[in-house]
Amino acid sequence: MPDNSPVSLHVSRDRVLVNLRKRLENPKKVMKQIGVLIQNQAEITFEEQRLGRIRWKRRYPNQGEPFINIAAALRRFNQDRNPLSRHFERRPALIGERHLSRSVRTRSNITLMGTHEVQAGTTVPYADDHQKGATTRQPITDTAKKRIAKFIGSKRKFKIKTTTMRPDGVVTQVKTEATGAMYKKKLEPLLNKTELVTKLNPRPMFGLTKQLAEDIVELVESDLPPPAASRNAPDFPQGPGPVLGGART
Repeated sequence: MPDNSPVSLHVSRDRVLVNLRKRLENPKKVMKQIGVLIQNQAEITFEEQRLGRIRWKRRYPNQGEPFINIAAALRRFNQDRNPLSRHFERRPALIGERHLSRSVRTRSNITLMGTHEVQAGTTVPYADDHQKGATTRQPITDTAKKRIAKFIGSKRKFKIKTTTMRPDGVVTQVKTEATGAMYKKKLEPLLNKTELVTKLNPRPMFGLTKQLAEDIVELVESDLPPPAASRNAPDFPQGPGPVLGGART
């Protein structure tokens, strides 16, 4: 999903033409580094909860207080377990078990597609649902219903954190106490259903933003120092693979 504003790439013609010609004749090195830039940007989206100017929506943006991540809680109920403390936080989104956030920085997910094209992304099966938005369905088992009934009937207190993020990115956390009974109004309807249908808001991780375009131009114009990688960088395989982002020269 692209950024909201148009992006143009311009490479100055003076000092870089000779080097640029050499690189285009054998662009493997620069294409690998562009793949790293794509992944670095994707990793930042989880920290900033936005891709460029596209700000991610918080979990269940229309749900009133007290908040609970119903879909995540149901996964736990189906396992005959109670929700975790993070299931009562609106933010940060897409950071639960961290499978997705870790996968976008896995360097083995950078693939050279021929001579002048690179793709970088993630192999997590549900990544595209979050990139573009989707509708998901979860079964509500008898095990879950028994656990839900017990949970919403309990007045035993447990500790939770409420997290808010201001438009300027400042995150505030407040610790408080809750009881299962507080969530009766939101969970009790599940007892009369066989499945939960959830509409996922798109939260794009990959796309060409102004910053990424500028970083690519700077990389091409430079002597190709490796971009600062925040994590380990294993080998870059060649050949096709599941991806979400890409670049072509």
